[in-house]
Amino acid sequence: MIDQNLSIFIYWLQGYPAEIASLLTFIVCAISILGACRFGYGALCAYNALAIVVANIQVLRLGSYFSTPESVALGTVLFATTYLVSDIITEHYGVKAARQAMIIGFTAQLLTTCWMVLCLAHPGVAYTSGITTELVKEQENIFKSIWLIFMPSARFFVASILSYVATQLIDISLYQWIREKTNNRYLWLRQNVSLFISGFLDNMLFSILAWIVLSPTPLSLRTVIITYVLAGCIVRIVVNVMGTPILYWSYRFVHK
Repeated sequence: MIDQNLSIFIYWLQGYPAEIASLLTFIVCAISILGACRFGYGALCAYNALAIVVANIQVLRLGSYFSTPESVALGTVLFATTYLVSDIITEHYGVKAARQAMIIGFTAQLLTTCWMVLCLAHPGVAYTSGITTELVKEQENIFKSIWLIFMPSARFFVASILSYVATQLIDISLYQWIREKTNNRYLWLRQNVSLFISGFLDNMLFSILAWIVLSPTPLSLRTVIITYVLAGCIVRIVVNVMGTPILYWSYRFVHK
């Protein structure tokens, strides 16, 4: 019954523009981030770790938006919120804590990749006593599904970690630098400037590594820039602007 209702909801939502699903994604992220602020630094680290892992799975799927003629890699909204969380951690807990959260996110992606590779390495069920043909076929389909999702994650892992670590360091450092230069004023300025620059660099570096340098079937540079860089940057700019109130509201939720 639950699976059936969930399927109905998914197909119902697919009847609307992709912007609706992305907006709902952001709303869920915003509520989760503010809730994590209430529980403290550890919860914010947990959010980032989970979001990084899931976003690297979502990026395998493309979505069509009315606002852009090109397809956009999904996962952009979710992944962009990890930079917002890094800014929240920097704002309330300091640069060192933000860098530690980045390491936790890196470790989460590393462990997920290792665990799923080892899961795929297990031999499947065989036609033995008590094992039906239907069960064997079902397990074969499950194996193929997991393979399709997690085997490409080897190159996505390398690309995402290189771009994530480099651009997160840029985001954290730039955010703190603007904060010091403005004497802790203009919260909106340091958040949007740091996220725009780091987001553009992350999209560029990750896309080139994942879809050209490390891909077994490289895409053209034009396709990568239009589909994964420019369109992704538009989404991230919208997320950054919408995330500004969340950064302000975080002061109401974070316990001092």
